[in-house]
Amino acid sequence: MTQSGPIVCGSHCVRFLISFLHLQSRGCPMAHSDRVSMWISLIASGGVLIGLILVAIELNQNTQQLRLQLEFQAEQKIVDNNRDLLGDNPTPIIVKSITDPKELTFEEALVASSYFLNLLNEFETRYFIYQAGLIEDQDWKRHIDENICWTMGNQFAQTTWHTTKSAFEPEFVEYVDDALAGITVDATYGWWLDAQDSGEWNMIGCAQ
Repeated sequence: MTQSGPIVCGSHCVRFLISFLHLQSRGCPMAHSDRVSMWISLIASGGVLIGLILVAIELNQNTQQLRLQLEFQAEQKIVDNNRDLLGDNPTPIIVKSITDPKELTFEEALVASSYFLNLLNEFETRYFIYQAGLIEDQDWKRHIDENICWTMGNQFAQTTWHTTKSAFEPEFVEYVDDALAGITVDATYGWWLDAQDSGEWNMIGCAQ
């Protein structure tokens, strides 16, 4: 396995100390030489221990990165499958799911749920990017805050969320639940009406 920076550094430091003590032991009395040998053994043992600890840390980091990569790939597969269900023009069905969800056919309900699940998966993808250390904690949360009201502020979308949220990451679920707590089931349509009246299409300032 290729040695990482910290492991190489630790190894070089141990070698330097051992070489230094060897130099100090030359020309010394036997008792002093024994003490130096003891210190060399202790330092060598400590170096091995430090190396093992650093290897364990590196393996844990690699495992975490692999987990995130596999989760992201699985998420992307779900998004692709949902996109296939949407078809060429899902807009009329999505509008119907917002304004008159009780009139949806089973086929239309599948299309609409695929749309809202893709939105949620896109939100969670940003959460995974944060978990990988590529963005800050507030970045994925801000994206949800700015978009959840006008996208998930309707009965069908919220029903889709509550029936599928067990498949999402616990921390992500907790944040989305908190964000939805203050959003009514007519917020999406209310956002559109407010935008029509004001002429300002502000995604953040939808009706709550």
